[in-house]
Amino acid sequence: MSESSDFVAYHYDPSLIAAAVSAGVFGASTIFHCYQVLRTRTWYMVSLIVGGLLECAGFAARIQSSNEAPNFKLPAYIVQSLCILVAPAFTAATVYMALNRIICVVDGGFQSPLRPRLFTLTFVSGDVISFMVQSTGASIMTKKKANAASTAKWIIIVGLAIQVVFLSMFIVIAITFHRRMRKNSTLQAKRIPGLWQVYLGHLYAASLAILVRSIFRLVEYIQGENGYFMHHEIFLYIFDATLIACVMLLLNTAHPSMVTALQRGSKAVWIFRVRTMEKLEDDVGTDLAAVDLARAQNEQNGESLA
Repeated sequence: MSESSDFVAYHYDPSLIAAAVSAGVFGASTIFHCYQVLRTRTWYMVSLIVGGLLECAGFAARIQSSNEAPNFKLPAYIVQSLCILVAPAFTAATVYMALNRIICVVDGGFQSPLRPRLFTLTFVSGDVISFMVQSTGASIMTKKKANAASTAKWIIIVGLAIQVVFLSMFIVIAITFHRRMRKNSTLQAKRIPGLWQVYLGHLYAASLAILVRSIFRLVEYIQGENGYFMHHEIFLYIFDATLIACVMLLLNTAHPSMVTALQRGSKAVWIFRVRTMEKLEDDVGTDLAAVDLARAQNEQNGESLA
């Protein structure tokens, strides 16, 4: 039960273990992201840290709610509802900015459907709009009235729909850029042929995970209070907590600082080690030189036979 007769906080008793594990995973990942940001000075990753902190706060509030069952208090419900709902917007913003860094590193602005100057502005602006709309809906939902909850539901649906649209656009643009670069690569991309494509693959995985999560939440709110998802907590952990945690951990193990380092020649953190980009560039340069030498020898041999 909840504090109000016409507003129901939960349709189940929140799991203490699931909430504690989720809070712990997000907390550990966020702490490591803090270290990575400070170590590599990739300040645009701060938005990911904010998202991680919101996830921690949200699942910590669910721990509190599980201790309050069945007489749930409104404050803990509000915190978990708001934080878990809007946190992925900050995660998505980081993914958007990471792709923009890759485009700049490989000098592929002319291959992108959206120029680098407009890339971050467009997608981060869309993310901000989505965040504000969802936050507005979540704040209205805190009113202990059924009619307010109905209004909040549709506002949140609009916010989630905006997020789905921009994530879908992002994936289409990323794929288009990737295909064009494979057909007509740049000199900078040829120097690091594997690195930028590996990180682009990581961004595909991250953006797809966030997209699936957003579609799940969209369907959840469309179904409403009487929907199947609202009455079964497990889906929150399968399609929200797990997917976003995987994105956080993926960006821990494949930190975008490796790509950013190419822009400034500094060091970059992988999982638990630091590797200089100068060494990487020397390795790639040596490989390319060997390929050129082999090609020249083959051409010379062909002329001799002729």
